[in-house]
Amino acid sequence: MVKTLPMDDFSGGSAPLESGYSEDRRVYSDDTITVVTYQEKHEGTIYSVAEVTIEHASQLRTAIAGTVSSPARSKMIKLAHRVNAIVAIDGDYYADRKGAYAVRQGQLLSDSFESDLDLLVIDYDGNFHCILAAEKEQAIADLQGQIYQCISFGPVLIRDGDRIEYPADYQFGLDYLNPRAGIGQMGERKYMLVVASGRLQNSMAITASKLQDFMLAKGCVQAYNVDGGASAELVFDGESYSPLTPSGERGLYDIIYFASAAEEAAQ
Repeated sequence: MVKTLPMDDFSGGSAPLESGYSEDRRVYSDDTITVVTYQEKHEGTIYSVAEVTIEHASQLRTAIAGTVSSPARSKMIKLAHRVNAIVAIDGDYYADRKGAYAVRQGQLLSDSFESDLDLLVIDYDGNFHCILAAEKEQAIADLQGQIYQCISFGPVLIRDGDRIEYPADYQFGLDYLNPRAGIGQMGERKYMLVVASGRLQNSMAITASKLQDFMLAKGCVQAYNVDGGASAELVFDGESYSPLTPSGERGLYDIIYFASAAEEAAQ
C-alpha cells in the first residue's frame, strides 16, 4: 500500500525492506519505488548510475545536516541513514551558495537572486524545471505555489531533451577535469542519478560537458549539474556506491534522496 510522505518537513521515508534488495544488492524494489544501480566505464571514467521510479512525488526528498537556521555538515552515509534514503546524491552545498534562491521540502532557505547560478526547481508533481540564470526571477514568480525543491548550483545540462550550452565563464570550473555529479528526469516520476568518479588511478575526472553527453545518451530529458569534486557521491544500500576521491567522504550540508513510502516496516 502506498502512502504519501510529508512534503513540508524534513522527516524521512519508510525504512527499506530487506526483502526488497536483489541478491547482488544492486536493485531495490517495493510497491512504491524501484532503484536500479549499475556502473559503466567510458573513456577511462567510472560512471555510477541509479535509475529511480517512484509512485508519488513526495518520495523525492531533500535533507539538510543541520537546521534551517543553523547549517551543519555530515557525511552522506550518516545523513542518508538518518532519513532512510534508498538512494542519495549530494545537493548544492547550500550554505556556501551566497545570494542564491533555495527551497527544501517546501521551506524557503534563501530568497536572493544575486548569484548568476542556474536553478533546478522540482514541483509538487515531481517534475523538473531547469531554469537558466537570466530567466530565474520571472520563472520563480511564475512557479510560486508549485516549488517543492529549488537547487542552486548548475549549470543546466539538458532541457526538454535538448543539450544546453552553458556559458564559458560559469562558476565551478566546468571545463576542468573533476569528479562530477548530476540528477536528471527521464519521464513521469522516473529519474537518474549519476556520479562520474575522478582523481583516481582507475577513473579519470571529466568536464561538465562529458557528464552532459552521458546523461543525454542515457535518455534524460531534463538534467542538472550538482556539486562535484570531493562532494560527488552516490549512496545506495547504506554504502557509498561510487568510488570516492583520495580525500574520502566529505562532510555535506545537504543531500537529494529517494525514499520508500511502503506501509510495512522493515523487519
